[in-house]
Amino acid sequence: MSKLVHSRRRTVVALGAMALLVGGCSGSSESKDNFVIRPIPSFAATNELSQSLFQKQTGVEKTQFARLPDVGTATYLGAASYVTSSERLVDKKYPEYEQIIISDPEYVSRVRLVADFASDSVSGDLDSFRDSGNGSRRIDIKLEGGTIGTSDFGNDAVFGGTLSGTNIVGGETLNFTGNIAGQFLGARGDMILGSVGFNDGFTGKGSPIVGVFTAEQP
Repeated sequence: MSKLVHSRRRTVVALGAMALLVGGCSGSSESKDNFVIRPIPSFAATNELSQSLFQKQTGVEKTQFARLPDVGTATYLGAASYVTSSERLVDKKYPEYEQIIISDPEYVSRVRLVADFASDSVSGDLDSFRDSGNGSRRIDIKLEGGTIGTSDFGNDAVFGGTLSGTNIVGGETLNFTGNIAGQFLGARGDMILGSVGFNDGFTGKGSPIVGVFTAEQP
């Protein structure tokens, strides 16, 4: 099926304002064998990568869906920044919303996403978590069954999906869920930028969390 046919499909995502609906409950589960960078990079190193990629993407054009490849896959590597407090984000829009999170995150992680252009799908992992005190967090997050399509605002190439994760807190493995929404940047989708949101199982403290991720093809 050609990209021109696929471009008629609408994928509902919320970028900029990051209006992500998250839900789910906590409980026990088996640990996932997710993508892990070892040794886990420091908070400072991942935060620096997040900031540099976001700066690099500033002003880069959004990718039109029809300009994505029709076949093959692409791997995107990058970083994500997260905050649990939403007070600083009220009434903020892109790019200020993202800048606030990236400039002063409470958590950071590495990101690996794989786009399959033949099937218009995306999968991947968020792993190697650190908190702002440089503490390593046993958090594993996986994206499976994500879809690539067009936004509600035009023919921009975007993707979205549901995230599932585990977090080990005090010896207990918590299960949590979330959502991801992203857009492709560059002439052929060489970069991606987007947002994530999770329910309270992420921290085990009863607080939802939101984040921004940036990544590019190596």
